[in-house]
Amino acid sequence: MLREVADVDVYSDVGWLGRENVDVSKILAEVASADDFSSPEFGSCSGCGQEQGRAAEARWIDCFGRDQANLNMQRFPTSPRIIIFDFDGVIVESNAIKDQAFFKLYLPYGESIARSAHELHLSNSGASRFEKFALIHKVVLGREITPAESQDFGQRFRSLCFDAVCACPMIPGAEQFLNTYAGRIGMALASATPEEELVAILKKRDLTRYFRHTCGKPRSKLQNLNYILASEKLTPDQAVFVGDQPSDRDAALEAAIPFIRRVEDSSNTLTADHSITNLMELSELLVLRK
Repeated sequence: MLREVADVDVYSDVGWLGRENVDVSKILAEVASADDFSSPEFGSCSGCGQEQGRAAEARWIDCFGRDQANLNMQRFPTSPRIIIFDFDGVIVESNAIKDQAFFKLYLPYGESIARSAHELHLSNSGASRFEKFALIHKVVLGREITPAESQDFGQRFRSLCFDAVCACPMIPGAEQFLNTYAGRIGMALASATPEEELVAILKKRDLTRYFRHTCGKPRSKLQNLNYILASEKLTPDQAVFVGDQPSDRDAALEAAIPFIRRVEDSSNTLTADHSITNLMELSELLVLRK
C-alpha cells in the first residue's frame, strides 16, 4: 500500500505509469553509469524478474516472502558479533518525511507529476536521491536532468528533510535497544542516505556513539555491508542485517548475511517470517545476553 502523502489518498495510475515500453531498469543503469554512481540494487525483482510499477509493490512483497523463505534457511547466529541496521524506518520513523519530500519537490510541475514522482521514489527504494531525481526527470518529465538541476534538487530535498529527520521519533524499542546493548555487541549503519548527511544527523541526535561504522551513499548497500564485514574481519554468518525495504533484503541476500525485516504493523500477513515491529524483539530472536 502506498503511503499517503500531502493529504492525497491512494490515487489512480498517472504520468509515467501510462507510458508504454518504459524500461526502468535500463534507465537506472544509464543513470548510474553516466553519474558514476555505484551499481544500484534495483530495477527488477530478484524473485520474479518483473519491472517496477503500481502493481510492483505487491510483486515485491510476494517475492519478498518467497526469497525470504530461502534466506531464512540460514541459521541466525546466537549473539552475533555485529548487527547492521538500515536507518530510515529502522532506527527512526523518517520514511514518511522523505516520501512527502519527493511529492513536494515535484508539485510545482503539477499534482499528477508529483504523484508519479512519488511512486517512482517508492518503487526504487535502493536508489540514492540523485539517482531518483535523474530517473524521474527521464521517465516522468521526459528529459535528462542537468548537473545544476541535480544539485538544486539535492539541496532542496535536504532542506525539506534534515531538521525533520533530526526531530522525528525513534522506532519503538530503538532507544532502549541501543542503550541496553551498546558496548555488548557491535552495531553499524548501512543506509541509502548520503554518508556525510547521515553522520550529521547522528551527531545532532546524539546517536554517533552507538555505531562503529556509519555507511551511506554513494556506495551501494551491498558495498557497505561488505565493507563493514571486512573492517570487522567477520564472516557473513557472524552478522545480521535489519532493514525495512526489498532493496535491504536483496543486499543481505547477495552478501549472504541473515536478514530481519522491521515492519510497522505486525498484523500484516505479507511480511517476512523473521520480522519485528519493536527493536527490543531482536534480543529474543537473536538470543542476546544483557
